[in-house]
Amino acid sequence: MKKTVLVCAVLCMALLCLCGSALAADAEIQVTPVSANVQVTQDTKNGDPVFKVTKATGVESGQLYLVMIQEGTDAAEKPKPTKENLCYINVEPATASSITLEAYPKELTAGSTYIVYLSDYAENGAAKGVATITVSAGSGGGGGSVTIMYGDVDGDGKVRNWDATLLARYLAGQKDYQNINEQNADCDGNGKVKNWDLTILYRYLAGQKAYSELPDNPHTGS
Repeated sequence: MKKTVLVCAVLCMALLCLCGSALAADAEIQVTPVSANVQVTQDTKNGDPVFKVTKATGVESGQLYLVMIQEGTDAAEKPKPTKENLCYINVEPATASSITLEAYPKELTAGSTYIVYLSDYAENGAAKGVATITVSAGSGGGGGSVTIMYGDVDGDGKVRNWDATLLARYLAGQKDYQNINEQNADCDGNGKVKNWDLTILYRYLAGQKAYSELPDNPHTGS
């Protein structure tokens, strides 16, 4: 059992090395705990979200604890991590009667929900959901600066073919594709998201000379 745990820890640390975080500047994060004896809070470090997972009772010094963040909506469901939905994983040993693990998810997308899982390798190593993370597009209010990247419809910091697909589905009124970054989708910067914005984005992605530069990209406004 100990050998299995140590191998898992090494693999988790290898995955951790690949993790860095990215989040749209105007996104809002809400953390909802679902476990009575585990506290999950959100902080920031260098502008990126940091989640602190604290277990204060029933902790054995020297025991390994695994923390994982996975895209999903049901904290009661057993985690099924894949390369597509796994955002963060790490293993650390407890050094006292309580433990706090910090999680730095590689990417959180506005409009998505994530589950924080914790395991102490008891009960056959089953990881249990301890909190739900909901990421929504912020209003950009409060007088602060908002970074706009025209054409980056999903707010992941890149302008790609998927952004054009997402915008096309949004304009067609498809129900599951209405949560977009409207400021970024306004490709001509006129304050409205219309079919012409999609045309500009298609031409930009096709490399057409007249549309190779989206306006003020990126642009910082208030």
